[in-house]
Amino acid sequence: MDYCFDTSAINRLNDDPDQRAIVTGLLAANRVLITAINIIETVVTEDPVRRISLLRLQQQLAKGYRPLRIPPELLKELTLARAGDLPSVTLTIDETGAGVWWALHEPERLVRKSVKKVTHGRRS
Repeated sequence: MDYCFDTSAINRLNDDPDQRAIVTGLLAANRVLITAINIIETVVTEDPVRRISLLRLQQQLAKGYRPLRIPPELLKELTLARAGDLPSVTLTIDETGAGVWWALHEPERLVRKSVKKVTHGRRS
């Protein structure tokens, strides 16, 4: 089964004393889809220790899968695929989401100056 959590749920999981057991159980037979929105909302977290912890948790949950695109991009891709009668569509970030991928995989290197690179100016 696939799960996709709101960023507030990821925050609560990050704070849960049983996080390790919950994540282990969740990932044993399921896939967790992380979204670009999850990452964008996380990179604006002021406390760098918490920001890194949240991004590391999302990285663990994603298990190497690329994050889902932001909603307007998802709608665009789905619309183009439907209009073109395409057999499949890519719902995950592409090269335009490189900043999101970078933040997920190198959260310790994320500094306030690079937040715009990840969020493309979007604020949560």
